[in-house]
Amino acid sequence: MERVEVRVSDLNGEIAQAESAAQHIRHQLALLAQFAHGDDDSPFISRTGLQLVAARQAQRSLPPRLGYLQGSEIRIAAVRVLAASEAPSRPIRYTDWYEVLVAAGHDVVGQDPLASFLTQIGRSPLVRRAGGRGLYALDFSAQEKIRARLLSLHQELASLHQGQQTIDEVASIAQKRSDLTREVVRFERALREISQSLDGSVNPIMEQEQW
Repeated sequence: MERVEVRVSDLNGEIAQAESAAQHIRHQLALLAQFAHGDDDSPFISRTGLQLVAARQAQRSLPPRLGYLQGSEIRIAAVRVLAASEAPSRPIRYTDWYEVLVAAGHDVVGQDPLASFLTQIGRSPLVRRAGGRGLYALDFSAQEKIRARLLSLHQELASLHQGQQTIDEVASIAQKRSDLTREVVRFERALREISQSLDGSVNPIMEQEQW
């Protein structure tokens, strides 16, 4: 028991160190992503981006009307406000999108809100790169694509135990089932986020017809 408790303590310490390292890496990646989306070929953030950050920092003494966002809240709110706009499928620069979010009454937690915003919108299942540097757009077809993929995954899971299998085949099937289950969970989570993000903000079919 003592050996196990010592091992648990050591593992907890390693987890804490790993989480700290991961947080540092996430921050660095956010900064690099921001730098990579400048208005020119410079490896540094654009002047417009710097001015935007400075302006937002100057206003942070006043709390946003709808509160601060963090993590998945950022991308859900960002998609929701853009989906409710007049042209939700039109490509938009991430700095302009951030301003739309702020104008709607939100803001982002952190020392570098714009970098955090950029990182989060890139993780949304409804967001795609729109060709130009720093340009993004909503992809309303993503929902049906994910549903189709989920149906295919469930069909694969249902077919795993058809017929007789050897011991080796059973072991292989167990690994395959585990892989498929993880993928199902990932796509189901994406569908839930899509549902939260849209939440009646727009009719995707009608909006696509307009464009």
